[in-house]
Amino acid sequence: MRVTSSPEPETLQATTAKAEQKPGIRFPASLVTLVVPAGRGLGSLHALVASLRASARACDVEVLPPLSVGVGFAQPEQQAVELAATWREGGAALSLVRAAPTYATAVRNRVGLHVESEWIAFLDDDVVVHASYLAELFRLCGEAPSNAIQGNPYLCSNPDKLLARLEAANYADGFASYLHDADRVDLLDARNLLLRKDLLCRFPFNERLNFAGEGQELAERMRRHGVQPRYVPSLKVYHANRDSLWGLARQKFGHGRGRAQKLAGNGGIEADYLRRYLQRHYVEPTQSALRGRLSWLDAGYRLASNSVFWLGVGYEQWSGR
Repeated sequence: MRVTSSPEPETLQATTAKAEQKPGIRFPASLVTLVVPAGRGLGSLHALVASLRASARACDVEVLPPLSVGVGFAQPEQQAVELAATWREGGAALSLVRAAPTYATAVRNRVGLHVESEWIAFLDDDVVVHASYLAELFRLCGEAPSNAIQGNPYLCSNPDKLLARLEAANYADGFASYLHDADRVDLLDARNLLLRKDLLCRFPFNERLNFAGEGQELAERMRRHGVQPRYVPSLKVYHANRDSLWGLARQKFGHGRGRAQKLAGNGGIEADYLRRYLQRHYVEPTQSALRGRLSWLDAGYRLASNSVFWLGVGYEQWSGR
């Protein structure tokens, strides 16, 4: 008779713990696809991909979701090969959707309608995701409170830069004005947006809004048809805000042009809109600074950036005549 020794208590406990350990997250290809317009070239995606791989490790993700990238025709082939190989290590495919150089709204439509998953998670190529991002994404796709989910879009990845920090605070304050009852939101920002694909088929991004304003217009169209986007702040990304005067000026000028395009579609600038804008973006920052609730540096930045914004509005209206 052969006698075998019993395992040591420590070994038995380790074996039991391993057996009871939860399996890692495995994203079915049919569940969600990450969609990114690479307007700055494939080289700009390395930080985003590295952050997604880090999130996979932190969240115990065994199989990553598919990643679909919208690129121009002249992207270096070697960069595409390296990027695809990096993503394939996580057990998922990376696809490149070729699109003629165009604005991000059009690229998001082309790439989004190309995927075959139930959900589409839009990201921008100048963001990095939070360590918990993939776990939250997996959870939301299974128990979504809405067919349109806005994640936290305004965390700053470069707060050591003064202008970037000022812009992040300015954007966070502006974004708060679109929130209702903590989770209903009237603005969709595609740098961190989760949509069902059938919803994108019904409500594609407005490609006439080339510079800005497409997120607010998209949310308005959805609400008119009974779809209420929800805000889920636990789905977090960090955005690399512009940190140079020239970069910020170009961005604000473009936002002004986008707002002029949107207003032109609604019949032009109304006196009530102008009054509300001046009150919120000029009068209130000045009053807050006078009362000590806002630093004069923050107030001055907001006044200056909104003045550049209105230069963009005026330019778009003048050039469109």
